[in-house]
Amino acid sequence: MYNIQCVRACAVDCITYCLSLVTAIPRQDANIFPEYIVPSLAKLVQDPCVLVRQALAENVSTIAHTAQRFLDWSLHNGYFSSREYDVELKNLCDSLQQVVTLLIMDPSNAVKRTFMHNTHGHLWTFFGLARANDLIMTHLITYLNDNQDYQLRRDFFECLHSNALMIGPYQGDIILPLLMQCMNDSEEWVVVSSIGALIAMCKEDIFSNAQLLTVLSVTLPLLLHPNAIIRQSIVHLVCGVCELLDPVDVLASVRPLMVPYLAESHLAIDYTNELCVLSSLTSCIPRRLWRTLLSFNDLRAALDKMRAGLQHPRLGLTKFLEASMPSGNLADDKTLRRVMALGLDPSLVSAVLCLEQHLLGVHSHKRATLQGGGAAGDGGSSDDRGEIQVLSSEVCGRSDLPEIFRFSLSGPGTSPSSGMHHRGSGHTVGGSGGTTSPPDDWPLAYHVSRGATPSSGGTGPSSGTPAVAEPGGESAGSPFPPAGRVVSAAHDTAAVPSVSESALRQVVIGRHRQHQLLSRYPAPPATASQPAAQPWQPAGVLISHLHEHTARIHRLCAVESTSLFASASHDGTVRIWDAQRTDKDTPINRSKGVYGRLGSSVRSLAACPSHHSIAAASDNGNIHVFRLDKLSMLCDRVLDKEEDVFAVDMAFYDTGCGESVVVYASVTGGVVGWDLRQPGTAWRFNNGPKNGLITSLMVDRDSNFLAVGTNKGSITCWDIRFQLPITQIKHENGHHIRRLAKNPCDSRTAFAAVTGNNEVGLWELDTNYRRQTLWASPKEPLKHKEVSSKNINGVCVGALGTGEEACDVFVITGGSDCCLRYWDLARPQMSKVIGHAAIDHPSYPDASYREVRAELGGNTVIVEDRQSSSHRKDLSVMGGNPWVMPSSNPADLYDPHRPASGHKDSITDVIMVDSPQRLVVSSDAMGVVKIWK
Repeated sequence: MYNIQCVRACAVDCITYCLSLVTAIPRQDANIFPEYIVPSLAKLVQDPCVLVRQALAENVSTIAHTAQRFLDWSLHNGYFSSREYDVELKNLCDSLQQVVTLLIMDPSNAVKRTFMHNTHGHLWTFFGLARANDLIMTHLITYLNDNQDYQLRRDFFECLHSNALMIGPYQGDIILPLLMQCMNDSEEWVVVSSIGALIAMCKEDIFSNAQLLTVLSVTLPLLLHPNAIIRQSIVHLVCGVCELLDPVDVLASVRPLMVPYLAESHLAIDYTNELCVLSSLTSCIPRRLWRTLLSFNDLRAALDKMRAGLQHPRLGLTKFLEASMPSGNLADDKTLRRVMALGLDPSLVSAVLCLEQHLLGVHSHKRATLQGGGAAGDGGSSDDRGEIQVLSSEVCGRSDLPEIFRFSLSGPGTSPSSGMHHRGSGHTVGGSGGTTSPPDDWPLAYHVSRGATPSSGGTGPSSGTPAVAEPGGESAGSPFPPAGRVVSAAHDTAAVPSVSESALRQVVIGRHRQHQLLSRYPAPPATASQPAAQPWQPAGVLISHLHEHTARIHRLCAVESTSLFASASHDGTVRIWDAQRTDKDTPINRSKGVYGRLGSSVRSLAACPSHHSIAAASDNGNIHVFRLDKLSMLCDRVLDKEEDVFAVDMAFYDTGCGESVVVYASVTGGVVGWDLRQPGTAWRFNNGPKNGLITSLMVDRDSNFLAVGTNKGSITCWDIRFQLPITQIKHENGHHIRRLAKNPCDSRTAFAAVTGNNEVGLWELDTNYRRQTLWASPKEPLKHKEVSSKNINGVCVGALGTGEEACDVFVITGGSDCCLRYWDLARPQMSKVIGHAAIDHPSYPDASYREVRAELGGNTVIVEDRQSSSHRKDLSVMGGNPWVMPSSNPADLYDPHRPASGHKDSITDVIMVDSPQRLVVSSDAMGVVKIWK
């Protein structure tokens, strides 16, 4: 099917190119465009493949130019009279207007971006300035309302220069408000693009002198922005404006505006020299302070406090801020303390207040992005009840598209309603995966007729057979469990196949934003008529004991949306297991397949669901990517013995377009992105030697960042899109980072397991603040003077609840004390030990858990309380112990063929498999894999 789609797309390119080469036509072909070519190409606007619609959007401007050239040639050669020419041109304009309108309103943002990048003067010449402005420019402006796709907003400004020159004599009055509005965009790359468009239009002398001075007064505060590219762009704008103005206007108008942002205001500066202006600027706001300020719930009130503290006659700034707490808003008080800990001084507060309007605009836009998934450019609508209604097919001119359903934030049981989803694009109507995405039990319950049409009222299908999503069927690592509600399907025998991986990725992003909103504004407690669903908890029942590996298991890996998982061992093999068999009477006891071509100990694993493959790395420098079904190698790579040696950890990064990148961290500190479509390296980051050796890697494909942990307690984050380091976190005692895991309900945080005291910390990556700590040690919490030798080696994170309640996080850990622990972060008293060590006595007391507040930093600690280890008896006197085999020989304990209820050696990794039910899988240093429920 993909090849067929490529053929249709290439056919559009070929037809456009061939027609552009035609210089003369016979009389009988004078009407070939309005009668044959345009009607044939117009059908492609409703093609289910995004690639074909992109090809049409790329060539529509050239097609319009060629069509007009054919008509002009026919008129010149006497094929048409002047009246016939006008009639034919009007019919041609009407036909192409329908094509252009549907392309501009296409549900895929990829098509919209392609149209913008390939829209030039031909279309304005063909339609005329007035008609082109009403048809094209008025629709392109609506793209700025799409809060969910920053690339669409960025591309608008990148293409704005060429389009603005065609608007007419009043370009400045139309475009300037758009540019000023997007200076406060929460995505900094959009701000850079808008400044670039502003600079380009200033050079074309579009704006008057008064408008130029207005632009400077609004944009000059960005000279204090922490982004160096934004500061350099503003300096470039200042120098460009000063070149257009008279020297008198520069001294009288520009220089007073620049004084607050100069380190030495009394010096004479050449404002047309960029290097001179850059070297004269005062210091900018630190990035850490910037991120902390944007995390306020009420930023305006916080800035008012800083302003009042700066102007208070008796109290200093710090004392005034301390006296203003508590304010009734605990979250903002906590954030204000973090701001004060960064070292506020009057000069820094003055710089923050200079950026007040920009900060408030970015903060407002950021909150609108998280809360307003159904924005104007989003293709959907939302009301106060939290219901999101996807537009019907009549609105977008699509009549042959399948239905999907409305879903609600108000809770399960909401009746579904009609909507639209375009299968080929991988996006919901109007964008790049906002809150109009379907719930994540859609692949289980989506059985809708391809030819089904929405009802006139838009309230849903009138009849159908209910399909219920089974509980426990949520995908591994997903930031939310399935909605768990009944969905009605349209009454038809033809079923629509499941959506592509890119569409599922958009579902994850959209639903993730919903849960971020719900975590801030939790739903009211359930009433008696609607009891709250019980959150999932592991029972700690062992259902399978797998012992095919002959050496230590280094890593486990679950394949999303399947029942498969893999294990990598020191014996040089990767074994594939199927948890589906645990539903049957006979538990799983044999592997599904074995891959042993790496030639050495296998250190790390990563699963790629879109390719149904596994990537494995060994300590001899080999990396193999092989298919799960046939165990055949797809591609491989041998690392350089001097540059990388071997990979210590790896993960898959899905770009959302079906393109998978294998990300691996090497012993020498390199973090490499390997695009499977090409033999070379896509990108490479270097974690300096001063940070230590990389020990763990985490990739968040929804937020486009990765993080690495080192043996010196350092966590470094990079932005994958811009390939720049974002932040660095340092453990206060420099303890070894053993494992990193992302938080499925909040992409701004991550879990880090460190050496000693069975310690796991939840860190805020943007503020470097440790929010919560898990502590399973008899030592005093967060007192590292005495360190326990027990370490956490495996961390698995999931979300509690179903549907909209899936905002509470739980953690399952396993480590060197051979115990599996379940941690409920929202309800610490519900935490428990789900798997004791094999050497624990049957009367070993259950652990209790409590939450305390640390003395330093104010973060909370969940502490495990247990009695002393005297209950771990000598093995020689435990003949009747059901936890171990009845034998007086202690060596029997380490026989892998004699299964015990718990692990006999250190637990090396922990994962969850969510199909057919949620199961916990653990491995240990003896090569044993255990499955729990």
